Amino acid sequence: MPHYVVGKRCADWIQDETGKEEQQVEAKPALRLQSRAVISRLSLRVALPLLLSSIVLACVIAFYVIEEKSPVMATGVVLLAALLGVLLARYISRPITELTEHLRRIGQGKLDEEIFLTEFPEFMRLSFAVNNMVEGLRENLKLRGSLSMAMEVQQRLLPSEAPSYPGLDLAGRSYYCDETGGDYYDFLKINSFPNSTAVVAIGDVSGHGIASAMVMAAARVILRSRCRDATSLPELLGHMNAQIVEDSGGGRYMTMLLVAVNAERQELIWASAGHREPLLLDAASAEFVQLQGADIPLGVAVDAEYQTHVHQGLRSGQLILLATDGLWEAANSAGEPFGLARLGALMRDHGHQSAQEICAAIALNVLEFCGATAQRDDISFVVVKLT
Repeated sequence: MPHYVVGKRCADWIQDETGKEEQQVEAKPALRLQSRAVISRLSLRVALPLLLSSIVLACVIAFYVIEEKSPVMATGVVLLAALLGVLLARYISRPITELTEHLRRIGQGKLDEEIFLTEFPEFMRLSFAVNNMVEGLRENLKLRGSLSMAMEVQQRLLPSEAPSYPGLDLAGRSYYCDETGGDYYDFLKINSFPNSTAVVAIGDVSGHGIASAMVMAAARVILRSRCRDATSLPELLGHMNAQIVEDSGGGRYMTMLLVAVNAERQELIWASAGHREPLLLDAASAEFVQLQGADIPLGVAVDAEYQTHVHQGLRSGQLILLATDGLWEAANSAGEPFGLARLGALMRDHGHQSAQEICAAIALNVLEFCGATAQRDDISFVVVKLT
């Protein structure tokens, strides 16, 4: 089965499961109201027998003391009533104590036990509700474990370090808004390019989360299986597009940018499938050079064609930024985006540092800018510095 089909089917499954979880979340207010009603009825069931017992006890004591005038008999009746009251209290409080102890064990993480209370119908419903809650907690723990494993696997799909090329310094980062995401970057080896040419890929699958992560992983397999034998960047994009359209039926799409940089030739070559072109920055300037040249995303049309675009005249000290839109669209609590202008000024101020240090500065400044605002999109970027 093609890799992309596997990614799509897993994505559809995740969407179905997400819908179920949303329905459960919407049902929580109703469950809380139902629990309050059960507790109210339970309180009435507990209070009423005690109240009746007290009334009966008072009447009996009054009758024997006043009518019979028998202190011994009255004392015996009082002791008997007290004994019955203790037994009744223990009978009523036992399930409450048992439930409290069970909830304490749940709080300690012991989720392999169930409780069944049969004294009153309300206790039965309450025990069923607690057992259902524990089952949900077990499922959530399993899901978190799976997400943790998926996150670890996806992190390993990203480059652990950047390769070395003459006159170039490269570094990249990825930050997902969920445990996993749909952003991707990679350093490729294409035989049709000289060994002194750095080839970088960066892509963005529509959406984010597990579904996008599966699509990203499948796209990575397609890209890497073909990249060594590709004769050009457009050919590589064309092969990926045909494979994605065939496997997904147009149900999923992604943007991708392929860039080849050669410091010796002072040349920048790229091909874009709906992705933002490379951003070129001079060390003395805070404004990016707006390079033009992009075609439609992958997976949209089977007959899509992609073009080669070239920029000549690269100079030492210039910076090239390849990024997904989550970088400059990251917003603070006021809804203000980080923006390209702020990004350009930041890179100019840190232009004397290494590519790794520039990446760290970008990540730190975006984090400080957003503050406590939750990250809404995946963020990936690669910095190429001409030394």
